[in-house]
Amino acid sequence: MHDSPGKRQQDKIERDNLRYNSGYTVVNLSHDENWLTKLNILASL
Repeated sequence: MHDSPGKRQQDKIERDNLRYNSGYTVVNLSHDENWLTKLNILASL
């Protein structure tokens, strides 16, 4: 995930394309997030 608004919009478009055209789910991890916490939440799903 990027910080600039323009790049964030492009990221969203690319995530949507992966989701709707290929069936992938994209997990967003930002450099300033606690990745372990987020990955633990995903693992519990």
